[in-house]
Order: sequence, then structure tokens, then C-alpha cells
Amino acid sequence: MREELPRFDDLMLPVLRIFSDGNVHTRQEIKERIFSSYTPEQLSILIPSGKRGVIADRTSWALQYLRFANALETTSRGEYRITDNGHKLLSDNNGKITVKDLKQFPEFDDLDD
Repeated sequence: MREELPRFDDLMLPVLRIFSDGNVHTRQEIKERIFSSYTPEQLSILIPSGKRGVIADRTSWALQYLRFANALETTSRGEYRITDNGHKLLSDNNGKITVKDLKQFPEFDDLDD
């Protein structure tokens, strides 16, 4: 039986909490900190292509969606910092951040255009 793995939206709040210190963090640092919450067995489960771990892939999607909502800004390649939108998500969350929560920001809705 496969262990329960997080969905990408399950990872958005833990990812954003890492940025709550206001510092710039690298993609690699974020992944390492997220990975520390999972077992080696969970981390070894690959996406169907077999080229990447499921949790690594979903962490990348969480980062991307937070960027789409301008909750994170890119400071340089592979480096991010929290924005005012990110702080609002942290203060307003009910234990999880969902795509619906991201849609409150016009930057996220602009993706549909």
C-alpha cells in the first residue's frame, strides 16, 4: 500500500511559513526543509515519468502557485522572498492554503486571460 503523500496545495502553507521570517530563501533550501518532514520511503516515490520525486515535484508546484498569486517574489534565479500577499495568506489561513485562497489576488486571476 502506498503511503499518503501531500498534494501540492497541502504544501503551500508549510512552504510559505518558511518565508515568514522575511528572508530570501533558495528553492533548494525550501525543498530540504520540506523534505525533513517525510520519510526516505516517501521521498523515494517518483512521479510517473520516473525522473523526479513526487514530494519534490509537488513542492515545486506549491512554490509556483504562490508565485502566481504574488505571495512570493523572485529575487534572483531560484531565490524567493515573501510579499504582502504572502503575509496576508499567512494571517488569514485556517490551517491550509487552497487555490481558492490564491484567487483573492488579481495577479492569480490574471492567469486565466
